[in-house]
Amino acid sequence: MGTRAAALLGLAAVLSACDSRPPAPVQRGAAPLREVSEIQKTASNPAPVVDPTGSVQTYKGAKHELGCENNLRQIYMCMTAYSAASGNYPEAGKFFKSMFDANVLGEASVCAMPRSGITSMADVVAMKKGVYRTTMDRLNDSTPSDKPIVWDPVPMEGGRHVLKFGGSVDVMSEEQLTAALAKYEGK
Repeated sequence: MGTRAAALLGLAAVLSACDSRPPAPVQRGAAPLREVSEIQKTASNPAPVVDPTGSVQTYKGAKHELGCENNLRQIYMCMTAYSAASGNYPEAGKFFKSMFDANVLGEASVCAMPRSGITSMADVVAMKKGVYRTTMDRLNDSTPSDKPIVWDPVPMEGGRHVLKFGGSVDVMSEEQLTAALAKYEGK
C-alpha cells in the first residue's frame, strides 16, 4: 500500500470518528437569572460571566476595570524604567511629568482613566478630571511595598483601583484607601 493510500485511510478514520450530528438545542431559561446575578465579580476575575444557557452576562464596568488595571501596570513599568535610567524615582508632586520629560512615558492617556478623553500631557500636569491621583511623597528604596502610589480619582463600583509601590494593582474600598493613605502618606 502506498503512502497516498495510507493517508486516505487515515483521513477516513478521522472523519468517521467525528460526530457530524448537530448539538442538542439549548433550552432557554434553563438557569434562573437569580443564579447569574448572584455570581460576584472579583478583582482576580473581572471577565464576563457565562451562564449555563450560553448567554453572556457582562459586568457593567468590566471594560473600565481591564483598561484601568492595564494603565496602572503600564505606569508601574514606566516608573521602573525611569528608576533604572535615572537612579531615582519620579519626583514628588510631579510623578507623571517626571516620567514624561524623561521619555519613558509616551502617552498621556495612560495617566488617565479609560474613556476620560485625556490626550495631552498639559491636562495630566493640571490634574484635570479623570487623571489618576498620585502620592505627593518622595519615593525611595525604603518605601513600603504596600504604599498606594497611584489610584483612581473617583470610586467605581466596588472601590478604587490602586497601584502600590510593590507593583500590585488592587481594588480598595474607600475605607481601605483612606486607612492606607493615613498610614503612609506624608510619613
